[in-house]
Amino acid sequence: MAPLLPHIPPLDALTDEDLESIQEI
Repeated sequence: MAPLLPHIPPLDALTDEDLESIQEI
């Protein structure tokens, strides 16, 4: 899967807050 953001941490490092930030796209 290609990351949606130019600089995204590994999926294992994603937190609920990070997921919410990604969903804003």
